[in-house]
Amino acid sequence: LMGWVGVRVVRDLDLFYDGDQGGWGRGQKLPIGGNIEVELLRGAHGDAAALRRARQSLDKQRALIDPVWGGMYQYSVGGVWNKPHFEKRMPIQTEALHAYARALATPGLGESQDRIDAERIIQYLHSFLRNRDGLYLVSQDADLGGHEKDARFVDGHIYYELDDAHRRELGIPRIDDHVYSYENGLAIDAIATFAARLGSDPRAGELLQAVQRAAEQLTRTHVEPDGTVRREAVVTSSLRCLADAAALGRAFTVLATVTGKPAYRQLAEKIAAAMWTHFFDAKAGLLWVGTVDPAASGVFARREHSFWQNTLAARFLGELAVAPGVGAPQRVVYRTRARALLTTLSIPSELAAQGRLLGDYVLALDTVGLLPWSKPGAP
Repeated sequence: LMGWVGVRVVRDLDLFYDGDQGGWGRGQKLPIGGNIEVELLRGAHGDAAALRRARQSLDKQRALIDPVWGGMYQYSVGGVWNKPHFEKRMPIQTEALHAYARALATPGLGESQDRIDAERIIQYLHSFLRNRDGLYLVSQDADLGGHEKDARFVDGHIYYELDDAHRRELGIPRIDDHVYSYENGLAIDAIATFAARLGSDPRAGELLQAVQRAAEQLTRTHVEPDGTVRREAVVTSSLRCLADAAALGRAFTVLATVTGKPAYRQLAEKIAAAMWTHFFDAKAGLLWVGTVDPAASGVFARREHSFWQNTLAARFLGELAVAPGVGAPQRVVYRTRARALLTTLSIPSELAAQGRLLGDYVLALDTVGLLPWSKPGAP
């Protein structure tokens, strides 16, 4: 049954596809890396039309890459790709990197330009969204002076038309320089995944060295001995967040697979155990978005189950189930838990509420073997 739910979701995604402009949705043009990965996955199982959609989307979204500093703008308006909102958020960058990595691994589809585009994103991350300690940051504002008191304001439409020297002369748009586990997990995962696609290229070693440096620092500052993941290094609250645990756990899982180092796998397993202990709601069959916040009251104290965060957790557990060195009994546990989360999420109203943003859910289904690729009518 779950397999056919996945088939239906994939086909529903086709209804959102913009055949003229590429991408999903015809008003706001959003680069959705997970959806591109789904098309590449379908293509790997013989769907030539899906490969064409992936190629078109990769080519069209290139207009959102900043031609001066690199990095991808958040979205574009007006049903076209050349009217961007200039904010640069970490999840946009990392989803794009995953899509480029999968494209490069797809015979007959990956192009040299995909690597160039990916490198322009990594160049931006390492120049603007990484601190001196090698840890990754959150985002950069769309405009100059939009949040700073008494600062000179320059609209992004004017600012981002300038070259490097003139931009710097005016100043740098505000960077959210928090070091959160969630954004670091996304960055480490995506860059390590891309590096793995480069094979023996020396660049792969450089990138892996960078993300391993970040991972080792996070191990000391953001992960407690029992595998509990903190949002920040400095603990100001007992609140813990599911997205932080799932993203960072997935990052260590990817590093374990790419490098073969058992320490990363062992840490990922600790994080998986702590994540289940802290967040699992047996009554709902899903994971809470956070632990109880002692500072919250009233409506703000209400805990919720998030579709995308549970999907991220399911992908983490599903990937951990096939990571090198995981014992057979634990493989079963991780896969069973991942499948249970996805099954509980698969309510028609919940799926419909996600609209065009279902690529990661489909990828999670595939990770745990819930897409019937070998059956007639599969996507």
